[in-house]
Amino acid sequence: MTSTRLAGRSAASDTQYRFGFVLQQVLGWVSVNQILKRLIQEEGDVDSTWNEVTYVQAGGFIERLPLPRPLQGALRGMAQTRKGLGAPLILPGTQRVASRYDALLFNSPNLCRIVPDLIEHTPTALVTDVTPKQLAGLERYYGKLGVLQRNYTQRKHRAYKRVYQRLRLIICWSEWVRQSLLQDYGVPGERVLVMPASIDLTRWTPPSAGARQALLTRPGALPRILFVGGDFARKGGPQLLEWFFTRGQGRCELHIVTRTPPNVSAPGLRVHTDLETDDPRLIQFYHESHIFALPSLADCYSVASIEAMATGLPVIIADVGGAGEIVTNGLDGYSIEPGDDAALARRLNELISDPIRAFTMGEAARQTAERRFDARNFTSALLGHMKALAGERRAHLADTPTRR
Repeated sequence: MTSTRLAGRSAASDTQYRFGFVLQQVLGWVSVNQILKRLIQEEGDVDSTWNEVTYVQAGGFIERLPLPRPLQGALRGMAQTRKGLGAPLILPGTQRVASRYDALLFNSPNLCRIVPDLIEHTPTALVTDVTPKQLAGLERYYGKLGVLQRNYTQRKHRAYKRVYQRLRLIICWSEWVRQSLLQDYGVPGERVLVMPASIDLTRWTPPSAGARQALLTRPGALPRILFVGGDFARKGGPQLLEWFFTRGQGRCELHIVTRTPPNVSAPGLRVHTDLETDDPRLIQFYHESHIFALPSLADCYSVASIEAMATGLPVIIADVGGAGEIVTNGLDGYSIEPGDDAALARRLNELISDPIRAFTMGEAARQTAERRFDARNFTSALLGHMKALAGERRAHLADTPTRR
């Protein structure tokens, strides 16, 4: 865990906003958090404290305890969150709260549960891609051996409901999540906004004009299909591989980027296992591909699909969780039902057989990314909401008399 305090360009003053960010560093959140942090550092009126929760500390005391690893992780997350933020100081005999923050932002309701005392006295926002109830419903695909569903009791549901009720604003990546917050947790609609995940569009760019077309003019060249998913099975890798062996081999190349590779090899199949988040080689793979396919069986969202769209690729994605909301079907990609092998084959065949259509959809995908997934727009809107919360808090404190 790293906890850093970063002031904006101007000198600290009473007009600056003091924001605390508590962000877990897991899965697709790592790259999203990085760009958010960089853009907020550019703001001249924000004094920010960043607490990056990793749930582990190499050689730490908690990690040396004879406890199950999930429990170690939970305890470490608690320690990292509270240490990074500190406890609020409530002055004895007064209603005024002396807090170092004007507003807080979390990206996990679990971390919010750790500091209810702080959230009680500081306007707090949450950015999220899934609710606990939704995640428990995906149990069979996330391979937690029943832990998610077994642990999601009515008592825990009520605890999360209390957390959500304390929050002043919840920003969802998808309408799928918004509906769960409204229906399952009773969050007032005016506190819930849908703002899709965003990426750095200056980094994730299309290749130069005509570069993809030029790749197909080489002798023996075939269109390239790209799959990027850390969990190969959950992301639908086996379904895509089955299609390749039965219908795609000899018609295309299939490039698979994953942490859990299949033990197979064949002409035209390339498996890559050594790429990290934002690896320049990954951007190169996007540039040299013609179609992006991610037929996930279970997912909350898909940052990889947004990256593909930003680089000008048509996307075939399964309509699971909030992922199906990323594309406009038939314009910049295709949304298919999870496990529908026939639909996957049909859409892949269409794009392989009609490269002009694939290129046209890829251009539309970039336009969609610019309109919906620009990190600068997301950050600007997020800060606008946090500043509004901070302004309300400051006004309230100014109007609250100090009791002596």
